[in-house]
Amino acid sequence: MSRYKESRKIAESAKFKAESELFTAKETVKDLASMIEESNLKAKEKIEDVESLKKKGKLEDKASVFTSLKSYRYAEVMKELEVVKHELSELKLEMVSIVAEKARAVEEFEDSSSKMISNGRYIEELRKEIEAANEEHVLVELARIEALKEAADIEAQKEKEADELKQVKDQKHSSESINKELLEAKNELASIREEGFRYMSSMDVIRNELKPVTEETENLKKTEEKTDLRVKSLNSKLLRAKSKLEAVTAAEGKAKSIVIDLSLTLEQLRTEAEASKKEKALITEDITKIEEEIRKIEFEVDSTEGKLQAAVEELEAVKLAETSALEKLRSLIETTMQSRASASNQSSKITISKFEYDYLTGRAVGAEEIADMKVAAAEAWTEALKASEREILKMAKC
Repeated sequence: MSRYKESRKIAESAKFKAESELFTAKETVKDLASMIEESNLKAKEKIEDVESLKKKGKLEDKASVFTSLKSYRYAEVMKELEVVKHELSELKLEMVSIVAEKARAVEEFEDSSSKMISNGRYIEELRKEIEAANEEHVLVELARIEALKEAADIEAQKEKEADELKQVKDQKHSSESINKELLEAKNELASIREEGFRYMSSMDVIRNELKPVTEETENLKKTEEKTDLRVKSLNSKLLRAKSKLEAVTAAEGKAKSIVIDLSLTLEQLRTEAEASKKEKALITEDITKIEEEIRKIEFEVDSTEGKLQAAVEELEAVKLAETSALEKLRSLIETTMQSRASASNQSSKITISKFEYDYLTGRAVGAEEIADMKVAAAEAWTEALKASEREILKMAKC
C-alpha cells in the first residue's frame, strides 16, 4: 500500500509537471504567433515607407532599409524558432517521462491486482474454514443439547434411582455404579462445554482475523478503482499532450515555411535593389542629358526672347511710324477738308483722288493685318516654349 501511495504521488507530480509544461508550450506558441504577426505588420509598414521613398526617387535608401529589415526579421524568427525547438524537445522528454510513469502505474496496478487475487484466495480459504468451523460448531451445539438431554435423563434417572434407593437401600453396589456413571456423564458434559467454548473462541479469533482481511480487500478494490481512474486520466492527458505536440509541430513547420518565404523574399529584394541601382544610374544619365537639353532650350528661349523683344520693338517702331503717318494723314485730311469746305458751298459732294482713297484703305488694312500677324506669331512662339518646358519638367520628374 505504501509503495502504491508513493507511485500515486509520483504519477500526480508527473501529471502536474506535464500539464504545466504543456501550458507553457501553448503560451510559447501563442507568443511566437503574435511576434510573427507583429513582425509582419512592422515589415508591411517598412514596405510602405520604402514605397514612399521609391516615389520620391530614393531607391538606394529603400534597398538598404529593406535589406536591414529583412535581415533583422530573419534573425528574430530563427532565434524564436530555436527557442520553440528547445521547448519542444523538453516537452517530448516530459511526454516520455509521463509514458514511463503510466507504465509504472500500470505495473503497480497489476501487482496490486495479483495481490488482491491472492488475498481473495486466502479469504476464500478462510470462508471455507469458517463454514467448516460453523458446521463443527453446529455439531458441538447438537452434542451439547444431546448431553443436556442426557444429563436431564440422568438426573431423572438419578431421581428415579434415588426413589429406588429409598426403596432398596440394600442395593449399595448398584448405587455406586450409578453415581460413577453420573460423575462420568458430568465430566463428559463439562468437556463438551469446554470444547464448545474453545470452538466459539476460535470462531471469534477467525472473525477478528477476517475483519482486517475484509478491510484490506475493500481498500484494494478502492485502490483498483482509483488506479483505473488514474490510468484513464493519464491516457486522456497523454492524448491531449499528443494533440498539443502535433499543433506545436505544425506551428514549427509553419515557422519554417515563413523563414523559407522570407529568404526567397530577401533574395528577390536584393535582386530588385540591384535592378534599382542600375535603374537609378540610367535615370541619373537621363537627368544629366535632360539638364543639358534644358540648358540648350533655355539658351534658345533667351535668344528667342531677344528676337521677340526686337520684333516687339520693331512693331512699336512701326506703330509709331503708323501713328506719325496717321497724324500727317489727319493734317492732310483737315487741310483738304478745309479746302473742300470752301468749295462745298458750290457743290454738295466731296471728291477725293484715287490715290488718297487707296492710301487710306490699303494702309489701314495692311497695318492691322501686319500687327495681328506679328502678335499671333509671338503668342504661338511663347506657347510652344511653355509646352516644351512643361514636357521637360515631366520627363525630369519621372
